[in-house]
Amino acid sequence: METWARISRNTAVVSREPTRIWSTAARGCHGTVMILMLNRCGDLTGTMIPRCYGGDGRWTGQHDRRGF
Repeated sequence: METWARISRNTAVVSREPTRIWSTAARGCHGTVMILMLNRCGDLTGTMIPRCYGGDGRWTGQHDRRGF
């Protein structure tokens, strides 16, 4: 899985791209994405709610997709 997010310094609004979910396994996969916000020193300043995703296997259904 792969997720990209941006946070505005002026408004503190978080925007993100759809999460890409893909699998090369025959049976598929599942996992969780969670955005962590860090300051310049690397200290944790905030988190977003974890999102769970799943993908079909390479030989069944949709093995490469995007989802919010």
